[in-house]
Amino acid sequence: MVTKQEFLQTVAKIVTMASDVPVTVNVTTIRRNNGKHDCIQVKRGRNTGVNVGVDSYYQAFCDGGISAVMAAAESVIQAQEDCEAYKDAMLNIAKEMTDYEQAKGMLMCRLVNTALNRDRLSEMPNIPFHDLSIPFYVMTDSGQGLITGITNNLLAKWGIGITELFRDALANMQAKAPAEFHSIFDAITGITGVPAEDMEKTVKDIGAPMLYILTSKDKRMGAAVILYPGILESCAEIMGGDFYLIPSSIHEFLLAPVSGMGPDELQAVIRKINQTEVLPEEMLADHAYLYSTAQKKIIMV
Repeated sequence: MVTKQEFLQTVAKIVTMASDVPVTVNVTTIRRNNGKHDCIQVKRGRNTGVNVGVDSYYQAFCDGGISAVMAAAESVIQAQEDCEAYKDAMLNIAKEMTDYEQAKGMLMCRLVNTALNRDRLSEMPNIPFHDLSIPFYVMTDSGQGLITGITNNLLAKWGIGITELFRDALANMQAKAPAEFHSIFDAITGITGVPAEDMEKTVKDIGAPMLYILTSKDKRMGAAVILYPGILESCAEIMGGDFYLIPSSIHEFLLAPVSGMGPDELQAVIRKINQTEVLPEEMLADHAYLYSTAQKKIIMV
C-alpha cells in the first residue's frame, strides 16, 4: 500500500514538473485546527508560499481512485495560481491589520476544540467556552475569503482588551453571517428533490425525533452562531423546550429534542461520525451539549 508520505512526495514531483513557472515544492507539516497536518508547500521565488492539504485526494486514492494523484497535483497548482492572483489583496490585509480601526470591520470569531489546540491557543487571544475556545480572525470582504488569525502580539499592538475584541467580532458576524435555522430535511430536499414536508410527516408518523441545523448564512465557521444573543432561546421556542446541540463540525450544530436519544447514545453516534464523516481539522467535539430553557444556558452532557 502507498503511504501518505509516498503519495505526497509523488504529488510534489508532479507539481514541480507541471508548473508553468519555476517553483520550489516540498512536503511539510504545519499546525492547523486540531493538530498538525501534512501538506504540499509551493514557493515561487522569494514570495511567501502556499500550503495545500490533499488528505481527501489521498483517501480517494486509497479507495481505488488512481486519478486522485493528478487531481491532487492540479489542486496544488491551482492554489499556487490563486495565491499569486490574491497577492495584492493579502498585502493590503497586512497593512490594514496594523490599524485596529481598519481591521475591526473584518473581525470574526469561531469555536474550536480546546484540548486539541492548546499550543495554538497559547499564541492567540481566546475566550474559554465550556470545553471549547473562542479564537479570533479577520476575513476579507473582497470575495476571496482570505483568513488571518489574530495573535497575542497583534492584540498588544492594537492596545485593546479581549472584551472589546469579542464585542466587535460578534457584531460583525451577526451582520455579515446571520444565523440560519432549518429542518435537516430542507437540506436533504436540495440534494434529493424529495419535499421536506413529506419527510417530516414520515418522521412524525413513526415517532422519530426531528433534527434541525443551526449554522451561519455562509456556512463557514457556522458553529459559532450559538454565541449570538437570543439565538438559542429562539430555537427553543420553535422546538418546544430543551434540546441537545450536536456538534456536526466547526461549521454547524445539529439540534435534537431531549425526547429523542439519551446523552450516552448521542455520544456514541457523534464519535462514529467524527471518525468516519468529518475531516480531522473540522471536528469540534465528541459529545453533545444541552440547552436548558429553565437556566437559559448551555450545559455539558
